[in-house]
Amino acid sequence: MDDIEAVKQLLLKLAVIADRLDARSEQAVQGVEAGTATLAQSAHQLQSGAGQFARQALQAIGEQAQQAIAHSADSAIATFEGRLQHAADNANRAADAMADQRARLAKSQKSLVAAAVTTLLAGSVLAVGGTWLWVDGSRDEVARHHVEVRLLSAINASDIVLCADGRLCVNVDDRGKRQGDRRQYQVVEPRQTQR
Repeated sequence: MDDIEAVKQLLLKLAVIADRLDARSEQAVQGVEAGTATLAQSAHQLQSGAGQFARQALQAIGEQAQQAIAHSADSAIATFEGRLQHAADNANRAADAMADQRARLAKSQKSLVAAAVTTLLAGSVLAVGGTWLWVDGSRDEVARHHVEVRLLSAINASDIVLCADGRLCVNVDDRGKRQGDRRQYQVVEPRQTQR
């Protein structure tokens, strides 16, 4: 029985050890759970703090970035405005130069038009004068030709032939009156039509 007693004692000791182990295990679980809760709370606080830190950092960085961007933009805009103003000044000077050239061109055109009108007027006067002279000369020539035509018609209707010595011979009308200031001309017989 001693063995049974010893086994009982041993089982009692083992039961006590198991109780203690259970208590310790429960304490360890509670400690772990408490540590986990504390760790979770710390993580939550850390996360909240990190978020707040991140927001503050971003805000600070954002303000600095905004200032840097604003400074860069102001610098770029100032450079662009300077270039734009320079280009506008150049465009204004070019427009003024073009207006001056246009005024000179208009003045030159007016001078050319005046010279052309004067030349045209002078040419017209010369043309009218030349035409009048030509018409006057032509009128005299027409009158002279008219006399010549009458003379040639009368000669053609008169009885005139070419003599042997190359002179003209006429058949004089003895009944006709003498004419001329010295009465040296006598009427010629008309030509007989040949049958």
